Amino acid sequence: MSKDPFSLSLTYLRELKKLVEPKVKEFQYRCLKITQLSIIETYIRPVAVYVIGSFARDVGAFIYDEITGNIRPIRDLDLFLIVNRKFDAEPLIQICDKANIRLGFHPLSARTYPFEEFTVWVSQLNLSDLNMPLLKLYELKLCGKLLMGTDVRHLIRVQLDDISLYNAFLIIFSKFEALLAFLSLFRLLENKSTSLKQSVKENLVYECLKAYTEMGTILSIIGKVYDVSYIRRCENVFKSFIKIAPALATISPDLARRILISSHLRAVIPLSLLDKIDLNRLVSETVRDLVLFIAYFAMRTRAVKLRELSDFSKVTTRCGTTWLSDFFRKYMKLAFLRNAFSLFVPLLSTLYMYVAVYKAAILLRRKALSLHPAILLRPHKLYLTWYLCYLALLALLGRRDVVDVVSDLRKLFRISAFSNTKLDPAKLGLFIAKVARIIDAALHGKA
Repeated sequence: MSKDPFSLSLTYLRELKKLVEPKVKEFQYRCLKITQLSIIETYIRPVAVYVIGSFARDVGAFIYDEITGNIRPIRDLDLFLIVNRKFDAEPLIQICDKANIRLGFHPLSARTYPFEEFTVWVSQLNLSDLNMPLLKLYELKLCGKLLMGTDVRHLIRVQLDDISLYNAFLIIFSKFEALLAFLSLFRLLENKSTSLKQSVKENLVYECLKAYTEMGTILSIIGKVYDVSYIRRCENVFKSFIKIAPALATISPDLARRILISSHLRAVIPLSLLDKIDLNRLVSETVRDLVLFIAYFAMRTRAVKLRELSDFSKVTTRCGTTWLSDFFRKYMKLAFLRNAFSLFVPLLSTLYMYVAVYKAAILLRRKALSLHPAILLRPHKLYLTWYLCYLALLALLGRRDVVDVVSDLRKLFRISAFSNTKLDPAKLGLFIAKVARIIDAALHGKA
């Protein structure tokens, strides 16, 4: 098998998916039954419990061993709880732990890293927030699977045209954070032979494939060829790539095929491919294409001007603030069924960022860290955290001096953990990824 995953035959990938389909369905059925029992035993009663993500589409993500014919899940089962009032974290972790143990995996609470193995993952949303202009809620309405409770999807008014540009920030910029975390950890484990190292490698490859699929998702919305199946939507993008994004097709003619192959390969990854793949090359190409895609999409949505494209830090903050305003504009329209409140959008966006920056300061303080004082007055610079993730990735790939990354890090955060000499790029990368996770929690309420 080739070292290049994008050279794989589409026919081979389709046959592979068909081959493992019975085993995938068997695992998913067992998984849902066990999860349902685990929820009942915790004595929490949400309004509704849905299965979302790839499991809701009967796909998932699996490693396939061609020699034994066995499959192994590498990604989580996403449970989405609709609640009247949010539960504490403890019962939600209990659900994950009970389900993981029964499925033969380690409990989430006992892991050093959540992604060491497959896990059941729980998130929650207030019933009153069902009409935020998010792709996740639109997909919940179309293909969410009700596991328990009362089906409330009829309350979701979000249509495809209502989806905010901010989704692009949530799903594209977060890829820098994920790639950095996995690549940093893999480098730290490079000379060790452990099951964790293999799991990190699998997750790193998966994140690269998912990044291309997410590009396909955004292009499918732009081109009005969206489908609830991420494979079908990427196939639609491949067929209409030149029509949807002519400029992008000229600059990167191979991108459409990468999107198409990734959408099939992320569902079932052959073990033999993982043994041969050139990780550095794959991550490097993924980062390159992410930056190119962000630049294209930022220009298309008028978040930046042409002369600003050379400064990726400016692109990052411009995209964050411009797309956040779009989120509030569309949310006000959905919430109040009119555009009259659009005058309040700039004020809401500004207030939101100030609240987020103080949340970030509190969360960082718990980790003995603090924001640079200038950020408290210029909260939009929080978005530069993902620019730092990008810089740290370049340092890991040998394309940027690690001293420069530390210098940029100190412009945002007060740190004493690192010196400018003899700094390990992998340790720095893991540190920045953890900080990015904290900022993500402050900005977007993620656990």
